[in-house]
Amino acid sequence: MGLVFVLLSGYEALRTLNREAAEAICARTPQPTPLIAAVVLPGGHTPPTSPGGAPPNEAEIPGHLRPRAQALASVPVPTPGPERPKSIFISAI
Repeated sequence: MGLVFVLLSGYEALRTLNREAAEAICARTPQPTPLIAAVVLPGGHTPPTSPGGAPPNEAEIPGHLRPRAQALASVPVPTPGPERPKSIFISAI
């Protein structure tokens, strides 16, 4: 009796899986959706217009990130100068 039950259960499960697979194959294929949206890199997508580099294209920056991108424009970029050390020598190493 147990063997008959196992065989019938297996047969029913196989029928169900075949039916679901056939429905999935015949169904309309879903279109892939991107997991992340396009983001403008700090260098921007516009050609350089000043010696400081390429400004980001404001139209390409998502609305919720626009205040952060505008705040980054006011951060000074460090430049090498005579007061900056060129190398560090540690005698104990």
